[in-house]
Amino acid sequence: HHTPTLPIPMKGHACSSKVRNLVFSFIVAVVVVSSSSTSRSVFSFSFGDVRKRLPKKGFRTFLKNTAAITNDAVVAKESSGDVWEMLQIKLQSVVAGADDDAENVRESVLTFYRDTNGWCPFCERVWICIRAKNLSYDETLVPLRNKPDWYKQMVPTGQVPAILFHKWDGGNDENTRKLVWESRDVMKALDDAFPDTVQLVYDTEEYNVAIEQNERLLKAGFDFLSLDGQDEGEDAEKVKGEKRDAFISSLNEIDQSLQKSGGPFRLGSKFTGVDAEMIPMLERWRYQLPLKDTPLNILEGRPYLQKWFEAVGITKFL
Repeated sequence: HHTPTLPIPMKGHACSSKVRNLVFSFIVAVVVVSSSSTSRSVFSFSFGDVRKRLPKKGFRTFLKNTAAITNDAVVAKESSGDVWEMLQIKLQSVVAGADDDAENVRESVLTFYRDTNGWCPFCERVWICIRAKNLSYDETLVPLRNKPDWYKQMVPTGQVPAILFHKWDGGNDENTRKLVWESRDVMKALDDAFPDTVQLVYDTEEYNVAIEQNERLLKAGFDFLSLDGQDEGEDAEKVKGEKRDAFISSLNEIDQSLQKSGGPFRLGSKFTGVDAEMIPMLERWRYQLPLKDTPLNILEGRPYLQKWFEAVGITKFL
């Protein structure tokens, strides 16, 4: 009942060249603030969010053009030129190049419904699987607050992520589509729908044990972080200490399992759905926890977790 097969109209807004043009507009605004003394309104954005929005080639182009625009802005400022005019000219050429790239985009095989802020860990694990399979897809953003009625009618839980397969089981009928929600159901459906791509989800004891370990780590991390801002006192400090110890114990368990598997990934040499689930939570903790009042470095004393991060960092599809 979670995966009905039925014709579903496309709604919302899919990721397109317009989105990329808007991203480049954001770049211009940010560069202007850092390069010109003239006050202008800007939008804030994160590179992580942009990375999630753009295809692999588009993100690399984004980085290259960002560096080029920033460099030109600095040069223009030093020469007392009109920074804003120069950036407008540069933006036109960047957008033109992005539109040229768009002509070579493959036909999308699915639509990915995800959160607008690009921060949902369950959406991120699905996005990682899509990238691992090198699938061409459309993207529709769904606000977590005030979800549109059409989405709540389409997805009974009202939650993200969800995937709409444009053609299920190789059918010739364009209206034969399949909608799947719940991140793990989506990950399995991606394997089933595209058997010629890398398979990520396995029905083995080893895989299931690793998923259960992920669940324990996620719970321990949530329990630890949920104590932030709570009342202080002897009892509160005791609880915090216990939650911190439980979290550290779970991190140690992951490190030991990576050592036992031979690494660099959780189940050995191959990237799997277990790793796709680990990335969203571990990458956040790696960079957020050192900034807490009581800093915590999840890599300290965990060499195999460090190697896992290194392996993930050089994985081509991420």
